[in-house]
Amino acid sequence: MITKDRTRYPLVAFFATTLTALLSTATQAAPAYQIDTLPIDITKPGTYKLSKSLSATGNAIQILSDDVEIDLAGYSITGPADDKVETLGIYSFGNNHGGCRS
Repeated sequence: MITKDRTRYPLVAFFATTLTALLSTATQAAPAYQIDTLPIDITKPGTYKLSKSLSATGNAIQILSDDVEIDLAGYSITGPADDKVETLGIYSFGNNHGGCRS
């Protein structure tokens, strides 16, 4: 019985280490899609990152897909300074698992 326990622990440690390594590489973030012009319609899941402060005369970013993350990267989206014009910076309706960070 003692010999079985001695061989079991290194084997369990090996599998735990291998599984941890595989999971850590699988969860690395994919590169972000750069947003450098507006307006934009996002139709694919992923992370989208502003490359600079941008301005739009209408709706700036329309999200048409689930699993979309918007990273403003410290930049801003500006629009017209007209009270009579209704515009949206980021529009998403009915999508799941999305987010926005600055």
